[in-house]
Amino acid sequence: MAMSYEQQFRRDMEIIKAAKRQCVIYSASYNARYWYPFKLRSVGNGWNELDRSNMELMIDSNIKDESVTNRDVLEEAIDARANKIIPKDYLGEPEKTRQSLIELETLINDEYGSIKPTIIPVLQDDHVSHLESHEDFYNGYSHIALGGMRDFEPEEQVKRLKQVRDIVGDHIHIHGFGMGCSLGIIKAIRQNPNLLDSLDMATAERMVKNGNATDWSFNQQQPEIPMPYGEEKTTVNAGFSKSILIMLNYMITDMADETRLEELFYDELGLGKLEEIVANAEGESPATIDWNTMDNSPQSLAEKAESGQLVIDNF
Repeated sequence: MAMSYEQQFRRDMEIIKAAKRQCVIYSASYNARYWYPFKLRSVGNGWNELDRSNMELMIDSNIKDESVTNRDVLEEAIDARANKIIPKDYLGEPEKTRQSLIELETLINDEYGSIKPTIIPVLQDDHVSHLESHEDFYNGYSHIALGGMRDFEPEEQVKRLKQVRDIVGDHIHIHGFGMGCSLGIIKAIRQNPNLLDSLDMATAERMVKNGNATDWSFNQQQPEIPMPYGEEKTTVNAGFSKSILIMLNYMITDMADETRLEELFYDELGLGKLEEIVANAEGESPATIDWNTMDNSPQSLAEKAESGQLVIDNF
């Protein structure tokens, strides 16, 4: 029996809902031609169709545009009815970024009354020392984000995430900016579900826009025969981008076969990197890891999806 569009949509949402228990994947999006529940876009790069193509919208302050102000961030967030907003932040300047957060809070309290999306403070490098110096300040927030992570290798990203998690505990939501979708991060999330609560992924749209393709390892490559250009190419791109997002969500769920994933991790990363990633996620030294104790018995969410027990109500 053919699957209806509604049934296909529900199956996609079941995968994303299962992934959400591990880590929420935001699509850093500039394409309104596909609906995906969690999207992030920067100030100055939105319009009504894009802002309505999701269930939860996060607005980034666009760190590359120095002209953007906190007022711009807030006014655009209110106009777009964003759920979460990122104050104006400054790469590699943690204290200047913290003062910008205070400015945004003041602006909201003075001019916008009770209208207040969730504000996500950004920690810039050096994340740990800055957080330790202002731990009481950041404890007043339910969310924090780690910025400036793009230039670090996955092993270092995981190490820093673990260090921050050890300081703030499990009660604060941690978002990773610009971390990509490397196999190292996927492995770390699967190994330690409390490591990271959400991340944003630009690869799904940028890769397709640049005419590249990917395999399960998320290594981008140029196809021998490029995709043709023409009318409605944005719609075609949207289909590819959503597929990549579904694939990433799938790979952090228990639906994916653990043995095949471990083979992929080993083949692509090698034992040395795997040991370091797992050690950083668990806070152990690589020599103490017992590979025989790794979780190889996933709960069968796929069976629940088949039987209809896994639903998207109260997503």
